[in-house]
Amino acid sequence: MTKILHNDYVINRNTQALLPGMHMDYDTKVIETNQILYVNKRIIEIVKNDCLEGGSTYDGRRIAVTKKMGFGRKQPIPIYPHLGIIAFPTKSPDTYDCVWIFPQHVKRIITTPTGESEIFFKDGQSIVVNESRFVLEKQIQRSAICILIFRGEDSFPA
Repeated sequence: MTKILHNDYVINRNTQALLPGMHMDYDTKVIETNQILYVNKRIIEIVKNDCLEGGSTYDGRRIAVTKKMGFGRKQPIPIYPHLGIIAFPTKSPDTYDCVWIFPQHVKRIITTPTGESEIFFKDGQSIVVNESRFVLEKQIQRSAICILIFRGEDSFPA
């Protein structure tokens, strides 16, 4: 039986991906290290709530990334920058089929025979997304730069 979380899900260091649930009973499928959770809340609501918990609004983070880095679309969002937790959307965050990837967990990406991309996580789980490997790898690079900028000086050794 599928266990559905009715309370708020909190993004954490084990969060690997947020996928649309595409199910009557839940809105979001959460891939965590070594487990899958189902949440009765939309992905964008989870991301926005956790941005607030991390010290800023989602729109504030998005605007800051655009200003500092010049990324106008599908920006990586530093959710908990002090913890190094960042995610990026595979599509416009307003679209229903948008998947959010937490790049620190990605081991490798391959192109499937159908032209989609399979993302393999370090714990052995994988997901297939309708985005090119090139675009996903570029998003991972952008995310790495972004988290370095937004973590702040206190995260670097003296």
